[in-house]
Order: sequence, then structure tokens, then C-alpha cells
Amino acid sequence: MKKFSTFLPLLLSITLGFAQKKEKAPEWPWQISDILYLSDSTGVGKLAYSDKKSGMVFVNEKGIVEKEVPLPGHVFGFGKSKSNILAFYSNEWDGKPMKEIHAILVDAKTKGVLFDKLVYTNTGENQLDCSLGKDNGGNLSYLLIRTTGLTGDPGRTLSEKEEKKLNTTTALTALFLSDKGEATLRQLPSAAIGGLFLSAYTNRKGEIAIVSELNDQVVAEKFGLDGLLQKKLTSALEFPEDHPSNSFWSHRVGRFDPTTDNTLAFSINNQDHRKRHMLLSLFVFDFATGKVLTNGSSTLDKDYFKQMKDNPELTKTKHFKDVENLKPDGVVYIGDKLAICNQIQYIWSMGQQGSATRYTSEGAIVSIYDRQLKLLHQFFLDENYECFIDIGRGFSYAIRDGKLLLFGNELAGIGAYDNFYYALDTEKFTMEKKKPEWGAVMKSYPVDPATVFWFHKSLLKTHAAGGYFFGKHVDSYLVKADY
Repeated sequence: MKKFSTFLPLLLSITLGFAQKKEKAPEWPWQISDILYLSDSTGVGKLAYSDKKSGMVFVNEKGIVEKEVPLPGHVFGFGKSKSNILAFYSNEWDGKPMKEIHAILVDAKTKGVLFDKLVYTNTGENQLDCSLGKDNGGNLSYLLIRTTGLTGDPGRTLSEKEEKKLNTTTALTALFLSDKGEATLRQLPSAAIGGLFLSAYTNRKGEIAIVSELNDQVVAEKFGLDGLLQKKLTSALEFPEDHPSNSFWSHRVGRFDPTTDNTLAFSINNQDHRKRHMLLSLFVFDFATGKVLTNGSSTLDKDYFKQMKDNPELTKTKHFKDVENLKPDGVVYIGDKLAICNQIQYIWSMGQQGSATRYTSEGAIVSIYDRQLKLLHQFFLDENYECFIDIGRGFSYAIRDGKLLLFGNELAGIGAYDNFYYALDTEKFTMEKKKPEWGAVMKSYPVDPATVFWFHKSLLKTHAAGGYFFGKHVDSYLVKADY
């Protein structure tokens, strides 16, 4: 964590943030916290309100709200179920263990509720960690329920002992629903039970891939819809067992190859046991052949930076000295190539006691590989960005006309933010930076890249109409721009 002694930048940022004039546009009493595409011109967003209330909103590429649908509990995810939208929710809001999980199916055309059913009951006091089994297209096949070793409500701050218990997996359950909402539970005998659960991914068939760490090995397991293990692959991976919160501390991203249901790319930053250096590791698991491709683990130190200094593209940039803070952000298959994006991200505090925390991101590196993990090219995205909240770092990704597009935030002055997107040609290895024209919108707050819609003809974003610094404010604008 970096420290900065003066408080002046904080005062300037707050002053300018309040001084900026707001756009006279409709304000919505929510923030979009997740998105789902229904077509190339329509989508749905999961809504977060300031009170104990949730919902979803249907929008189109013109930025018009077609309908807002209230939902009866704390919705923690949704996806496409054939031509409809399936969401899961509970009635627990304040860190209490989820006791009941409900499924609600919404008709994508009429926006009406088709069914709302109780599908899972937690008979104990263990905290549950739930994730949706969605493929790359947002099609939802199952709900993955990870039963942790932590019981009760620990409050807002977890002790080291509580963090270890929360990282422990005592059971993994895949919940499948019939067309009528009838639940079937499949217990997964995964290495994550006894090891460390890292991530889960879903292919087009709805099959489950669990990635975990056990005994200095990364373990990738593929389960069928019947819950039976189909294939188990392993590869060496350094991981500090003594780190109290290693499940939350490591960054990892992954994706199934859209052209096959058997190839999974997975990237993670971990740590060297002895030197305590951060590492970057990349794996490609081929469940069909049983092979694991890896380029090994890169040590993020001064030598790593020196290796890149001779790259002619790096000479045009300046924000890559802190390479020890590189973290995986995106995995994208494009044509016959694999693109891996790593961004420098870190936090630092202002003042001796760290009373104000800044979240910073700097340069990003997009590495292009062939299907045998041979490095073909590296793009250096030179951005400088920081804010008071952990929102807005990273990128939103899209593929258009054979090019890889990356949308993000950047500083546009003290306390002001703007947006950009890079267009990367992975055949000619050329790069172009563009800025969307949003119009006269306020620039005091960054945008969450994960909530940006890439429609066929336009970008649609939602950003705060109030400040985050003095608390969570959910009033927002919807803004459209062509690209």
C-alpha cells in the first residue's frame, strides 16, 4: 500500500466534484450492477437501490428504459433461460447466512413473472457463496452453491480466523431447474473440498468446470450435468498457504473457448513462497486430450520490467514501472488467437493513518497468443486512473469486425473522469484509441466497466448522479454514445 502525505489532492477532488454542473437529464433511483444481453439492441440490467430493494430494468440501444421490474428479495444474479430470464434471490440482506434461495422466471417479452419458487433451504448456519453457471452468451444452466466453514454473521470486518473459515469449502452443490422450476441438486466431489476453491466456469452444454488449488497444484475438474466427474487436470502452482485471505487476495479470470466445450483458459496472480514476489500464471486446460498448456509463472519484479524495455511499443508509454501490481483482468478468444489482458492495480493511503484510500490503475498489457500459447504480440495501453472507490478499474470487452475492443476510464483532470476504448487489430497488430462522445454529461465519477452495454450501434452506460465519497449514492443517469 502506497502512502502520500498531503491532503491537498483530496480537497481539490472533492471541491471540483461538487462544483461541476450536472446534466439536466432524468435521474434514476438506482445503479445497474450487472447486465445481460437479450439481443444486439436490447438488454436487461440488475438494479441496486439505496434501501433493501432490488429489481431489473429493460433497456434498448437508444438508452430508453422500456420497463422496470421490482423483485421480491436480494437478487444475486440472473441469466437467460431459453427465451426468458431466470434470477435467484434470498431475503437476507445484511451479511446473515442465507436460509432460503428462491428462483424467479421473468418473461423477456411481456416482462411478467412466470413463476417464483423456493428452490433451496440452508438447514445450518453456514455462510453460502453462490455463483451462476452461465456460459459466454449469458445462458444460465445452474446455480453453484458453495457451503463455507464460516457460521453466523461476522459483521463488516472479518478476523483472519473468520477469513480462513470463509475460504474453506465444506460442500459444492449444483442446483438445476426444470422448465417448471423444480429443483434437482447435484453434489460435486471436487478437490475444492479440502483445497482452495478459485473459480467456476460453464461451457455451452451447461457443463461445470471447477478450478481450485490443492497441495501446490492448480486443479481443473469438468463435471457433467449429472454431477459426475468427467476429467481432472493438474499443473504446478505456487500459492502461499499461510496467507489468511488468499481466496479474496488473488485475482483470476477464465473463459471457455467459444468454438469448443473442452478448452478452458485460466489466468491468476499468485505468490512465490520464498521471495514473496507476485507471479502471473496462465493455463489452458484441454479436457478432451487431457493436456495442460502453460507458459509458466512470470515473476513480477524489476527483471520482468527490464525484459519489456526493448519493446518498441513500450517506449511510447510511461505507466509500467509498477509491474509487480499487474493483475489479470480479461480473457478473450478472438478467431484463432487468445488475448490476455493484465492491468496494473494497487491501493494507497493518504496521511499517516491511511484515513483516505485511493484505488489506482495504470498501464495495461494485452498479450496475444496462438492456440499453442506462443506469444505473438503485446499491446501496451497507457492509462492513468485513480479514484476514492474501488469502482471503474479494469475493462469492458467486445469483438466487432474482427477487432478486440476494450472500454475503460481515465483521468480527465483533477477529480474528473472520461471514457475511452481501444480497438486492437489482432491480425495486423495495430492499435487505435477512441473516445465516445457522450455529450454534456458530468465527469465527477467513474463508470463500472462491467455494466456497459455494447449494442450493435451504440454504447450505453450508467453512472452516478451523486457522489460516492460520503457514502453509497445510487441515483444515476443512462447515457448513450455511438462507436
